[in-house]
Amino acid sequence: MKNYLRILSYLRLYKGIIFLTWLISILVLILQGISVWIGAGFIQKILSGQYLNVGVYEIGKLASFMDRIADRILRQSTPFRSLLIGVLVLLLAAVLTTGFRVFKTFLFSRIIQKVLIKIRSEMFTHLTHLDLSFSRKYRAGEVTSLFFQETKLIQTAIIDAMDRVFMQPIRLLMALALMFSLSAELTWYALAFLAVTSFFTHLAGNRIEIIAQELMEKIAKVQGHLTEYLSQVIVARSMGKEEYEIHRFLNENRSLAKTAIRYSVVNSLAPQLITNLFVLAGGALLLIGGYRVFVNQTLPGDALIKMILLLPVASYPMEALASLYLSVRESLAGAKRIFGLLDEEGSSKDAADAVQAPLFKSEIELKNVTYAVEGHTILRDISFTIPRQKKIVIYGPSGAGKTTLLSLLAGFIRPSQGSILMDGTDIRKFKGKSWRQSLGIVIQEPILLNTTVRENLLYACPEADEEKLMRVLRQSLLWNEKCVFSLGLDTPVGNRGEFISGGERQRLTIARALLNSPSIFLMDEPTAMLDLENKKKIRDIICSLAKEATLIIASHDQFLREIADIEIKIESGRLVS
Repeated sequence: MKNYLRILSYLRLYKGIIFLTWLISILVLILQGISVWIGAGFIQKILSGQYLNVGVYEIGKLASFMDRIADRILRQSTPFRSLLIGVLVLLLAAVLTTGFRVFKTFLFSRIIQKVLIKIRSEMFTHLTHLDLSFSRKYRAGEVTSLFFQETKLIQTAIIDAMDRVFMQPIRLLMALALMFSLSAELTWYALAFLAVTSFFTHLAGNRIEIIAQELMEKIAKVQGHLTEYLSQVIVARSMGKEEYEIHRFLNENRSLAKTAIRYSVVNSLAPQLITNLFVLAGGALLLIGGYRVFVNQTLPGDALIKMILLLPVASYPMEALASLYLSVRESLAGAKRIFGLLDEEGSSKDAADAVQAPLFKSEIELKNVTYAVEGHTILRDISFTIPRQKKIVIYGPSGAGKTTLLSLLAGFIRPSQGSILMDGTDIRKFKGKSWRQSLGIVIQEPILLNTTVRENLLYACPEADEEKLMRVLRQSLLWNEKCVFSLGLDTPVGNRGEFISGGERQRLTIARALLNSPSIFLMDEPTAMLDLENKKKIRDIICSLAKEATLIIASHDQFLREIADIEIKIESGRLVS
């Protein structure tokens, strides 16, 4: 229930609008109550063949008051005129009810979308501040599922909170008040049936929550597999893994289908069971009331008619509350996953007292840096110093921890122990954005937007003019006398840069990193999967950058180690002297 209260906290900003929707709902209830009494008056008139005269007996004060309202509406000069006025009143009540409900739906929709915007924005903002270790827990498809699949359930919970939680009890109390004013005995019988129904609703709710959470996890798993495959489709095809991927996806899809079928059956059976119990309650009430009318003659006939007409009015909120309970249990399964992400620790969000990163003047020092995640130590007790304007190559076998070390230097993740100091100040004291703006980061697999060369460069520095763009392209050996790209800056690069060569992709990412004039470059395997010619070009670029910047390169490429001022070897997460 803690998660449900957390959902409700998002509604505090909209208290005024929610109160207005409640007023609208109360007006609808009043119109429904008047309609029931007028309908009962019609039936009584038809059965007795007489004018309605409800003032001849009093069962309860509330019932008597409602009788007088119906009497004034239906007591006309002729039976047909009475019928005409009654029909017009019922029609007006129906039109007003429809108008009120549509307006309430509009208000609900506005609130819901604003709350969903807030929840999704909080999730996205939190994601942007999580360190990169969160990707070990969540695949891209699973995160997508949280943003759209689970928020659908949150939407249902919000509607329930605004409407059913408040209005259905009021609707139920109004119906019960009218029923008690007619016959306390029959009303107690009705409440006994409702109590039995509540018990079965609780059992069904438990089962629905369990299956709903299992279903969401399997949907996220299938989405995760799909996005993972799409991101590495070339790898799968190059290794002839098409049949393996098809078989894997088919198994996950079948498992999802089985869970979805179980969910559908339980989700359909539970409301039907509740409905049947209400029908049983109505039949029992009709028999008991009929016995009092025809045998004991202790209950007026029109009182039984009103009781029967009021039973759906009372049972509807009970059904709605039962349905509310089921949807709450289902919503909690989604809320648990959403709030699980929002509560995910490992945030790289700036500290409250963080300051702008100053200019790099002297050295970067790693002091006893250890990094562990989920009980697995990746780096252990790493200490070394990086002087300004030097070329440092960190080398070692795959899995040694080179990329993790660069991620620590970039501030993407934070040391479990130890510290990284820039000119004597821990980089955790700097604002992350200002620190990374002093870095030029080039990763092993170039990531480019599916747009033009120009737009890919401007993504790093939107205010850069054409002269600046051409200058960084020249520095990256992509523009000599003319641009190597066929359409110059307006050349499309394609999805993941498929329209240009591997060497051009890597040099374009270097050009993009150059736009902010970084004082430190972090490069992760910049020559991986490149031919000799492109390796030479990358090495030439690195040598030219070293004149003004410090370069920290993770690579096992001997071609780059030859130009290093300092070599640092890492094996199994440890520094090798």
